[in-house]
Amino acid sequence: MTRNLTRTLLLAAALLSACPAESTTNPEDDAGLAADATLDPPDATDSTDATDADVPDTDVADADADDAGLDADAAAPAACPGDSDPANGIVLTRDGALEGALDDGVWSFKGVPFAAPPVGDLRWQPPSPHGCHDASPRPSVTFGPVCPQPDGDDVRGDEDCLTLNVWTASPGDADAPRPVLVFIHGGGNQIGSASEEVGPGRALYDGARYARDHDVVVVTLQYRLGALGYLALVDLTAESRDASSGTYGHLDQIAALEWVRDHAAAFGGDPGRVMIFGESAGAINTCTLVASPLARGLFHAALMQSGTCGSEPLALKETQGAAAVATLTACDGSADLLACLRALPASDLVEGIPGFVGLVRGDLPPERAITYGPASGTPLLPRPTWDILSDGDHARVPLVVGSNAEEAASKSIFPIEIQTAQQYTNLVNTYGAFFGPGSAERILTLYPVDDYDTPQDALVQVFTDASFTCSARRIARLASAHGDTYRYFFTRRPETRNGSLPARHGIELLHAFGTLSDIPLFTPREADLALSREMMSRWSALASGDPNHPEGLTWEPYDAARDNHLVLGDEVTAAQGLRAAKCDLWDDLLGVD
Repeated sequence: MTRNLTRTLLLAAALLSACPAESTTNPEDDAGLAADATLDPPDATDSTDATDADVPDTDVADADADDAGLDADAAAPAACPGDSDPANGIVLTRDGALEGALDDGVWSFKGVPFAAPPVGDLRWQPPSPHGCHDASPRPSVTFGPVCPQPDGDDVRGDEDCLTLNVWTASPGDADAPRPVLVFIHGGGNQIGSASEEVGPGRALYDGARYARDHDVVVVTLQYRLGALGYLALVDLTAESRDASSGTYGHLDQIAALEWVRDHAAAFGGDPGRVMIFGESAGAINTCTLVASPLARGLFHAALMQSGTCGSEPLALKETQGAAAVATLTACDGSADLLACLRALPASDLVEGIPGFVGLVRGDLPPERAITYGPASGTPLLPRPTWDILSDGDHARVPLVVGSNAEEAASKSIFPIEIQTAQQYTNLVNTYGAFFGPGSAERILTLYPVDDYDTPQDALVQVFTDASFTCSARRIARLASAHGDTYRYFFTRRPETRNGSLPARHGIELLHAFGTLSDIPLFTPREADLALSREMMSRWSALASGDPNHPEGLTWEPYDAARDNHLVLGDEVTAAQGLRAAKCDLWDDLLGVD
């Protein structure tokens, strides 16, 4: 099966040169309504990514735990000093006691280290045990530093960033352990954090509402980004014990899941009911964990919001990494390349090898067009992700996969803007050339510009379907052949006094976390609040194996013949055959069987 999906994420330089538009590297600017120019005035009414019960089969269940993140001899909690007093928000972990903060019936524990700072000799190494905290109990009331990443023309963050955050209504409650939801943020594996805000002091990924209203424990985590988390080099591969490199960010996620496995009960959670979910790159990472033998048994359900399941061969990523290091750092020609790179400030690596975020690479030179993501041909992914899913060698857990109706309306991931029908035709002709003779004509036939309000709307639909809608169908078809799979389609356009906003990439995060009401100077409509409650109920229910709840419409497992899905829009409805002819076209252009 040919799956050249990277072509759906690539346009020729002519596309951007024909229609220049300013891009942004801030994931929250487009995910959060607060950053949108159409916000309501101060008397009130109204962030995405920039970018992408485990019952395993016995033949794929015996992953080597030594390679899954923390060393095997560190898996059991160490005897660090400390006392537990859950009633007063003091919880004992393997690294010592943590002291949380109570707010409106929910305890939060923020900035909790789950691994040692990956600095010095630990840069570009699998995560190591953290060790005992200096203070006991350790105050855990503020988020940890974000991982180093671009911030406009600057760099923000600290390499000592491997932390997670926990929200729970009943720490230490062993009588009624709750399902655990573990969220992986997006940002192209280059930007973003678990502490992103919708307003000053108001976290986008706040787990308090889940813990208070849906009786679950919520964990959000951070992982190494960009070159610090995903740089692959032949030299790094040669020095590693498992002959791989470029998977450090994913190993961080696995280490965090091991921490959850070991400590869920201490926070009132059930280590046997853990759901992982993520958006954009977080969804890609979720799919990677579903496919990876190293993560087997660490979660029992998974949910992907607006992401695909791609991977690239380690050899290709090593070649890309070598070109970037030679061109963009001060270490080219160094007698000891790795020692030189490890001695560089993190900011030099972030600035020098920033990678690429979005759906169009434009005229970026090859050394700057690196995409940081999963590497196949490694212990993390012995084979390409698509092949693992197709063969059923993944974790056979309940899986939800979904996308938004107008993903490419996000300027963060799709900065191209056009005004005329002729521009639309020219761009599709250029794009269609990647797929061979006659492809552009087929695209234009299924996406005639006159069917849309504007040429820009037509272009948005082309790239939304090519990169998200039809990829979601592809994933659902493969996964549903081996276990319970569910598909959703988010169509709700949040309303403001200046009109509705597109159902673009990342906007559903506000509904999924119930943080619409936290946006300054914005009062969400009741339809948005109702949809948020519905999504949070279903996301919570999935952790126990089934995304249905007693009051809701039945969400049936996916049937490839019907392409059935749940529409999350002005109302929640069931539908079939989502953009079927268009997805058939994209499958054909991509050579998907």
